[in-house]
Order: sequence, then structure tokens, then C-alpha cells
Amino acid sequence: MKLIAKQISTTLVILSFLLGGVLLAHAQQPEVTSASNDRLPAVERMQEKRLEQQQKIEAARAELQERRAEREAKMEEKREEMKERMEERKAKLDEKRQERILNYTNRIETRMTNAIVRLNRIADKVLSRYEKIEEVQGINLEPAKDVVAQAKIDLEAAQDAVDLIVPAVEDSLSEENPKAAFETAKELMHSARDLIKYAHATLRSSVQEAKAVITTKNEDDSGDEASDNDGSDDSNDDSTSATVSEIEGDVFTDTTLVKLEFDNGDKELFETSLTERSEIVTAISTEYDISEEDVDSLLVLEVEDRESTDDDRTL
Repeated sequence: MKLIAKQISTTLVILSFLLGGVLLAHAQQPEVTSASNDRLPAVERMQEKRLEQQQKIEAARAELQERRAEREAKMEEKREEMKERMEERKAKLDEKRQERILNYTNRIETRMTNAIVRLNRIADKVLSRYEKIEEVQGINLEPAKDVVAQAKIDLEAAQDAVDLIVPAVEDSLSEENPKAAFETAKELMHSARDLIKYAHATLRSSVQEAKAVITTKNEDDSGDEASDNDGSDDSNDDSTSATVSEIEGDVFTDTTLVKLEFDNGDKELFETSLTERSEIVTAISTEYDISEEDVDSLLVLEVEDRESTDDDRTL
């Protein structure tokens, strides 16, 4: 009986243990399902947040790109405006520069033309005096007259060069490379200047040759008649060599300085307080016993916006 009771007790213990395990497993099953259900919404929320952050980033990137595009557009617009302003400023500078160049060229053309006119008048006066000497004294001055003729040929060539200077400068200003094109104008200026110098030197040479012929003739003559003729020749030579060849004046704020050059190489400075051209012409005519017409044709007058200096008085 005790053995049976013991077996029954053991069986009950085993059954209780098994039943307890089943109940425990059954009790824990709902908890596992609940934890899984809790983790699933958390993952979805993380994905939603991640998607939301990505959307914000994309929106910020798009806004940044839009702002950058607007900024670049404004910068490009400013660059275009600056470029236009620079081109306008450059055009104005080029226009002023061209105007200065043309004004300078016109002044050179005027001076050279006046010099040619003056030398032509001197040449005509010299020829006229030669003819009178030949007629009165019977001296042959044909060689000296030929020298004057050569001077007039040089003056004619110089005038041809001067007439081409301004057109050459105008053409050079319209070229893509004005500096290179301006070389033609410079060559014309140099040619005209050299020809004027040659003509001036040739006229002086002619006068010296005529003087030599007259001196030789007078030395061969004898008596009072030869002496009188020699005195007459000296008078003619002096008047020829004392002819004014150039007159240049500058009107300063404090005085007016006029420089006169004679065909014998002498130079004189004439100073006056007068400022009007007509008054200056009259003053020079009175001082040097030259007709106002000749003075007006020879005078090259410029107005300076400054006071005179010692250098301005240098001959």
C-alpha cells in the first residue's frame, strides 16, 4: 500500500510540474506578441522621420540652388553693366584722344603751311631783288636765281606732304592698329619738315652766293661809281638778309611773348601786354617796320593758360 501511495504521489508531482510548465508557456506567449507589436510602429516612425528629414534637406537644397542662381544672375547683370560703363568710358577716352591728336595734327599742318608761305614770299622777294641788281648793276645772278628755284621746288614738295598729313592721321585713327598706321603720317611730317629746312638753307645759300658775286664785281670795279654801287649792294643785301621769316607768339596770363626769326639767322624777342591778335599785329608792324599784312600772314599765335617762365623767353 505504501508503495502504491508513493507512486501515486510521484505521478502527481510530475503532472503538476508538467502542467505548471504548460501554463507558464501559455502565460508568456501573449507578452512576446505584444513586444513585437510595440517594435513595429517604432520602425515605421523612424522611417517616417527619416523621410521627413530627407524631404527637408531636398527643400533646403532646392532653395539654396535657387538663391545661388538668383545671385549669379545679379552678378552677371552687374558685370554686364560694368562692362558697358567701361566700354562707354573707353569710347569717351578714345574720342577725346582722337580729338587731341587731330587738333595737334591741325596745328602742325598750320605751322608748316605758314612756314612754306613765308619762305615762298621770301624767295619771291629775293628773286625780285636779284632782278633789280642785275638790271641796275649788270651783274649776272643766274646761278643764285637757280638756287632759289630749287628752294621753291622743295617748298612745293613740302606742301604736297603737308596736304597729306591730316588725311593720313584720320585714316590711322580708323584702323584696328592706329599706332602702326600712324607711321605713315609721321613719315609725311618728317618729310615736310626736312624739305622746309632744306628750302630755308637753300635760300640762305643763294643769298650768300649772290653776295659773293656782288663782292667780286665790286672789287673789280674802280672809281667812285664802283664805290657807290658797292654801297647800294650792301644796302640791298642787308634788307634781304634782314627779312623776317618766322613770327611765333604766346599769350600768357601775365604777358605776351613774340619771337621773330630773320632769314639771316638772327632772332629777337618782343614782349607786350596786348592780348588781341589784331593789336599784337599792329604793335609788331610798328616796332619792326613791317606791313601788317605780312605780320598777320607770318604770325602763329597761341594762348597759354599759365604764367610765363624764363624758359619761354629763351630764343
